[in-house]
Amino acid sequence: MADMWAILRFFFSFRGRIGRLQFFYGILFWAVVLTVTFTVHLNSVWFSFSPSTLIVLVAAVSCTALQVKRFHDRNRTGWRVSIFCILFVASAIFHPLFVGLLAVSIEHMVELLIMAGTKGPNHYGPARKPPPEPVPA
Repeated sequence: MADMWAILRFFFSFRGRIGRLQFFYGILFWAVVLTVTFTVHLNSVWFSFSPSTLIVLVAAVSCTALQVKRFHDRNRTGWRVSIFCILFVASAIFHPLFVGLLAVSIEHMVELLIMAGTKGPNHYGPARKPPPEPVPA
């Protein structure tokens, strides 16, 4: 039961820090789930309330939480994710803003997937636990 709560905290908590690999695996998980969802529910109407709509909303909240925790690991505010969200909605309405969305997306990808987190404790929490040492053969 404790493992289930740990998984839910990993995907949906906006507190704490996660490393690059954890972030990558979390986003990869949702990419696979959404790919399967859209393959199965390919003909469903997007704006109707369907299982695929619910899964997309859950994935959006989870991906936002993962991004916030990754920014926290870089000792940056999680509110930076809101810049992406605002540009995403605004570029759907006013298409020239897509260039700004693209620039912010590239910056986020570099910062979240490539740049290392803060070593030791930072403003958003204690240092992450290092991965366990491999057992010698």
